[in-house]
Amino acid sequence: MRFARLYPSLIARFSDNGGYAVLVSMLGSYTIGYYKKDEKNELKWKDLLPWANHTALRAGMNETNRLRVLCDGGQFRVYLNGALATSFKDDQFKRGKLHLVVIPTEKSSLNVTFSDLQLCEALK
Repeated sequence: MRFARLYPSLIARFSDNGGYAVLVSMLGSYTIGYYKKDEKNELKWKDLLPWANHTALRAGMNETNRLRVLCDGGQFRVYLNGALATSFKDDQFKRGKLHLVVIPTEKSSLNVTFSDLQLCEALK
């Protein structure tokens, strides 16, 4: 079975200068990084965590995966289907908008659905 490469992603704290992103593939893997402007003033991807498989992700077509990203100051925690996948510290981007996007890497006629978005202030 061949999967088209579409990466549903959450981009947090996105501004004109860039922002953090978590991308999930239909192959059961994910990556974390950020977009940042280069010397040509173009947004470029930088890895914080290269592509990695995770047992909590469900691979394949028509599979649902839940992504939870907690941003508290410079501390981030990423959950995949309820399992803590990783945490990291970084304070390049202090604020910005939340974006839900699908990043295609080839032409595809697949549909991707986002549902049950919850955005709330981190509890102390």
